[in-house]
Amino acid sequence: MLRSLLLAVLVAALAGWLYAPVGSFGFVSFDDPVYVSENEAVGQGLTQESVTWALTADFTANWHPLTWWSHMLDVELFGLDPGPHHLENAALHALVSALLFVFLASATGRRGPSLFAALLFALHPLRVESVAWISERKDLLAGLFWMLTLLAWGGWVRRRSRGCYALALLCMLAGIMSKPIVVTLPCVLLLLDVWPFARYRPDGPGVRRLLIEKLPFFALVAFSSVVTYLVQREGGAMLAADTLSVAERLANAPLAYAGYLRRFVWPTGLAALYPHPALQLPDGLAFSQPRVLGSLALLAVLTLLALRLGRRRPYVPVGWAWMLGVMVPMVGLVQVGLQGLADRYTYLPMMGLGLVVAFGGSELLARIGWLRCVPAVLLLAACAYGTRQQLESWRDSVALYTRVLALDPLNAVAHFNVGLLRKKQGDEAGATEAFRTAGQVVSSSRSKYLRILIGQALVESGLPDEAEPLLEGWAEVHPEKAAEIGVFLAQRALQRSDLALARQRLDEVFAVAPRQPDASYLLGLLLNAQGDGVGAVAALRDAVAQEPPRVEALYALVELLASSPDDRVRNGRDALQFALKGVAMTQGQHAGLLAGLSAAYAELGDFQNAALTVQKAIELQPEVSARWRQQLMLYLQGQPYRRP
Repeated sequence: MLRSLLLAVLVAALAGWLYAPVGSFGFVSFDDPVYVSENEAVGQGLTQESVTWALTADFTANWHPLTWWSHMLDVELFGLDPGPHHLENAALHALVSALLFVFLASATGRRGPSLFAALLFALHPLRVESVAWISERKDLLAGLFWMLTLLAWGGWVRRRSRGCYALALLCMLAGIMSKPIVVTLPCVLLLLDVWPFARYRPDGPGVRRLLIEKLPFFALVAFSSVVTYLVQREGGAMLAADTLSVAERLANAPLAYAGYLRRFVWPTGLAALYPHPALQLPDGLAFSQPRVLGSLALLAVLTLLALRLGRRRPYVPVGWAWMLGVMVPMVGLVQVGLQGLADRYTYLPMMGLGLVVAFGGSELLARIGWLRCVPAVLLLAACAYGTRQQLESWRDSVALYTRVLALDPLNAVAHFNVGLLRKKQGDEAGATEAFRTAGQVVSSSRSKYLRILIGQALVESGLPDEAEPLLEGWAEVHPEKAAEIGVFLAQRALQRSDLALARQRLDEVFAVAPRQPDASYLLGLLLNAQGDGVGAVAALRDAVAQEPPRVEALYALVELLASSPDDRVRNGRDALQFALKGVAMTQGQHAGLLAGLSAAYAELGDFQNAALTVQKAIELQPEVSARWRQQLMLYLQGQPYRRP
C-alpha cells in the first residue's frame, strides 16, 4: 500500500514538473477570452448570479456548469492573472495521472505496467493541448471525475458497497457537468467487466445482470445527450452540419481514427488547428478515396488482431475498444466546429491504448527481466522531451498561431485569428493583411461559416470588393448576422445598379428580419430608382418609423416628399415634419437635411424660410452646393424646387 502511494506521488510529481513552465504562460486569444479573460459571468467570480448562469447557459454551445464554476473559483481566488489558472490545470493533470496509476494497480495487482501506463498518459505530447490551454479545463475535470468513478466502481465490484455505487454515480454526474464526453463511461465499465475485473465469465454474473447494474449510468447518458443536443442546437455549434453530408462525416471517421493513432505512435507535427479534410477538398470527401479506404483497412486489421490476441491477453481488445468507443463522439459523426480532429480529444480515449502498450510491452519483454525498464525509460524520456517542446507553442497567442502556420501555411482559421489578434493590439495594417490572406486561402474552402466570418472582417477592414464573394450563403449558416450581411450585399448591388440582384438580396433580408430599417431604406432607394415613388415613400416611412430613425433614410424621405415631380408622392406638410425631426437630430449640421427642409418650406409657399435654410446648407458644404444654389434661385423667384 505504501509503495503504491509513493509511486502515485512519483507520477504526480513528474507530471507537475513537466508542466511547471505553464505558470509563466498567458491567456491565448483562441477561446480563452470566451471562457475566462473576457467572460463577464466568469469575471464576477463565484456569485449567486454567476453560479445560476452556469447552470442555465448555452454559452459556447456546451452544458458544463462545473467547468464554469471552476473558472469562477479561480477568478475569485487569483483574479485574471493567467499563471495560477495554468498551474491549476497542471495540478489537475498530475492528479488524474496519479489516480490512473492507483486504479490500474488496485484493479490488476500489477504495479509495474500500471506505473508505465500512468506515466505514458502523463508525459505524452498529446496531453499538451488539454493542459496548457486554460479553456480546456473541462478535459481535466472530466478526467478527474472519470478516474474517481472508476475507483468508486472498483470498490463496488470488490465489496458490493452501496456507498461506492452511489459515489460512482455521483462522480459520473460531476464528470458530465464538466464535459459531455463522460457519456461513454458506462460502456467502459462494461469493458472493465471483461478485464481486469474478469466478471464476464461462466462462473460470474450473467450479461443481463451486468447490464442491469449499469442502467442508472445509462440514464445519466440519456440526460446528458438531450441537454447537449439542445444547447448545441441553440448555441450554433454544429457549424459545419449544413456543408458536410452524412457520407462525408462517416468518411471522416476512419481518417480521424488513423490520425489519432499516428499521433499517439509518432507525436510530431502537433498543432491547435486541424481543418476538416472535407472542407478543404473541392469535391468533398468520399469512402472511395484511397486514404479513407486505407484508414478503414488499418482499423479493420488492428481490430481483428486485437480480437485474436484477446483470447490470452484480454487487455488488448479491452484497451482497443476503450479507445474506439470513447473516441466515437469526437470523430465527426456529429460535426461540431470546423476541425477534422483535435489533440485535446485524445485525453480520455488514449488511456485505453496506454493499457495495451503498457501491459503488452511488459509481457513481450518479460524474458529480459529488469532490463525491460530501459526501453520504457527511453520511451518516456522521449515523450517528456516532445511535451516540453510542444509546450512552447502555447506560451502566448503569437507562438500558438506561428506554430500552426509553420505546419500549415494555408490554415484559414489561423490567419483569421491572427487578424483578430492584430486588431485587438491596435495593428490595423497587420490585421487587414491577415484578413486578406485568410480570404485568399479560404476562397477554395467549402466552409460557408468560415468564409462569412472572414468576409465580415474584410468588410470592417475596408475591403468590400474582396469580402463580397465570401459572403454568399449568409442566410443559411449565420442567421444572427443575416440582416447585416444581406444589407451589405444589397447595397453593393445597388452601387453597381444591379437592381434585380439588390431586390433579391433585400427579399432575403426581409425573410429573416421583416422590420429591418437599413433594408427598408435600401428598398426605398431601389424603388425610387425604378420609378416607383409611391412604393419608395412607403418603404422609407417604414425605415424612419423605427427608433432611432436612420438619418440617411430621413434625408431620402424628405427629398421625395418635398420635391418629387410626382403629385401622388409630394406632401409638403409631411416633408416639413420629417425634415424638422432630422435637423433636430443632427443639430442643424446635416446639409442635405437643411436643403430638404428648404424644399419643404417652398412646397408650402414659405419661400423666405426656404431661401434662408438652403443658404445654411450651402455654407455647410460649399464644395457640393451647385444644386442647392439652383434651389436658392428658384425660391428667390417664388418657385418650388422639383427634382429631375
